[in-house]
Amino acid sequence: MKIRLPLVYLLFTLIPAHAQDRTQLPVLTPAHQIPAAHVPTTPVPTAPAPAAPAARPASKAHFADEAAAQRACGSEIVVWASLSSSHAFHLPGSRYYGATKKGTYMCRAAAEAAGFHQAGGHG
Repeated sequence: MKIRLPLVYLLFTLIPAHAQDRTQLPVLTPAHQIPAAHVPTTPVPTAPAPAAPAARPASKAHFADEAAAQRACGSEIVVWASLSSSHAFHLPGSRYYGATKKGTYMCRAAAEAAGFHQAGGHG
């Protein structure tokens, strides 16, 4: 014969007696019932937002031709960023450099900062 005990009985036998005493629990007051005298009126000071690092504007990061990109990038490598869903960039001399249908010339650092990765996973 199997004895079945109510779940409530099992729970209260497993919980220590001091945890069952609800008189020791704090009473929470809803926010709308807190007297106005207890609500702080002065704003809490916050730290100023950190200054954004100097970066090229998005419109200046994309170049229609390689010469304009090279002038803007200086000694940095100019890459061909594919604007397709692949978000890959191609290095000079590679098969797809300047050859995909949707793409733009970019400085390599700007391309990486914009979320592009080197084509073929070698980056």
